[in-house]
Amino acid sequence: MAKSVLEKYEAKGWLRGGLKIFSAKDRLWAARKLYLSYLKSSQGALKARNMEALKVDETRKTDICAARLDAMQEFLEAFRAMSLEGQKIVECVVFQDKELNIKNEAKAKEIKRAFVQALDCLTLFYYEKRGENRDGRKRI
Repeated sequence: MAKSVLEKYEAKGWLRGGLKIFSAKDRLWAARKLYLSYLKSSQGALKARNMEALKVDETRKTDICAARLDAMQEFLEAFRAMSLEGQKIVECVVFQDKELNIKNEAKAKEIKRAFVQALDCLTLFYYEKRGENRDGRKRI
């Protein structure tokens, strides 16, 4: 099975650095968890629907199950934990599985730093806010 762009970047060392309390594996875990949350909430499918549109009886469309609403809420909270620049990078690398097209070495360092910072925020969100505990460690 082919590696994802995220896994390739992890192998290249892109996920190193950042906060010392997190390893590259922690950041990889958080990015995968966000991707699973993205899939579970079916964010891509919702872009085509207008949830504010009125039905014939003038009520809002609320035909989404509670589990999906919870998944959407968790995804949005996790996604908003990152900076706007980090969100754009994560969207490209994690959700779209596309490599970043960077020609300038200085820009590459800046983007790598922003990517790691975004993943640090995401990891912190899952460990602190959600009480996740991947390695049996105590909460931070």
